[in-house]
Amino acid sequence: MARIVFALDHEEGHCFPTFKLARQLEQRGHTVTYLGLPDTGALVRRQGFSFVPILERFFPEGTVEQRKRAPQEKAAPSTAGNGKLGELEDRYLGALARGEGLDGPVAEIQPDLFVLSWFVGGLAGLILHLRFALPIVFLTPYFRPENRRQQVDQLEGAVLELRWATPPLFELIRRKAPAARRLREVTGSLLSMPELIQCPRELELPREGADEPNVHYIEASVDLSRRPDQGFPWNRLEPGRKLLYVSLGSQSFLAGKKAVEEFLGAVAQGAGRHPQWQLVLSTGGQVDPAELPLPAGAIACPWVPQISILERAALMVTHGGLGTIKECIFHDVPMVVFPIGRDQPDNAKRVVHHGIGLSGDLKEATPESIFEMINAVDREPSFRDNVARMGRRFREVEGSGIGVQLIEAVLRG
Repeated sequence: MARIVFALDHEEGHCFPTFKLARQLEQRGHTVTYLGLPDTGALVRRQGFSFVPILERFFPEGTVEQRKRAPQEKAAPSTAGNGKLGELEDRYLGALARGEGLDGPVAEIQPDLFVLSWFVGGLAGLILHLRFALPIVFLTPYFRPENRRQQVDQLEGAVLELRWATPPLFELIRRKAPAARRLREVTGSLLSMPELIQCPRELELPREGADEPNVHYIEASVDLSRRPDQGFPWNRLEPGRKLLYVSLGSQSFLAGKKAVEEFLGAVAQGAGRHPQWQLVLSTGGQVDPAELPLPAGAIACPWVPQISILERAALMVTHGGLGTIKECIFHDVPMVVFPIGRDQPDNAKRVVHHGIGLSGDLKEATPESIFEMINAVDREPSFRDNVARMGRRFREVEGSGIGVQLIEAVLRG
């Protein structure tokens, strides 16, 4: 059996979809170890996995949280097409290219294969491939707006713009690929590395060139065992009222505290005028629940056990992260989406295109406009029918085991 390393970025929404796949690999007899920045350790260890922190000298614990409190940071060009590489990612890639805080853990684990997210991972995968000459599988927890060849083009442009990563990366290329005369001779190897998109194809928007070599749509990887209680007051749920679940996810910091506070306040005000809904609201850690004008019976917490709440919810108001959309579909819950950034506007288009919800503008939202959409989705049976149909397909693909099969095929060469 193989030793498999999941090399993660620091986004919670990119970590959660990996856990079910990792458990399936362990059940098949493989050894799974996670590598990541120290801030990711607690999240991974709570799921029962071995976690080895890397680059601790450069990114001590608390670095990611500090970054979230300063979202105005100037960002470098993106290699993902739907996000920006900021200073933290730039420094991260530079440290990887030098091997500082990385070579030791890899030598100790002796992996047979790396699995890593494409977000930041295009360059990270190139670096790991150059340093260790091991197979790479990209695990993509979102839909890409461009094809892989376009991504490689963007990656090459980003390489020239990065401040800390570019010099050590070119030095690594000089040592490991001395015959290369053009950057494309090195970056082109990324096109041969398999990519697993963690969502059934049925949620994708129609586009030309959707079928790409070495790109596979796999399970949504919704981890139903991810049920942290976090002290949620279950006894306060009222069975006679429809449950409205509201969360802007772990990336709400991208909108800024003021915008999030105003939006959640508008939701709370609107819920007070529509008593048929019992509001369950996750503030995402940015906003103090005590500062919101909560109506009678409403429950607000910094974080909410999402899987368990979706099993009871009639509708969700969400920022449109793909992980949350997949979990709503899996539980047949229609949505109203208020995207903030990154891939979320495109995900909102998918929700509308497939008739599983509506989309609004977070900055323009008022108590009236929010609940006009909520009630429109609730009253129109087609939304619930469409999400139930999509949910059946998701659950069917979930049992296929295709993700594990593809990874094992790479291990077999």
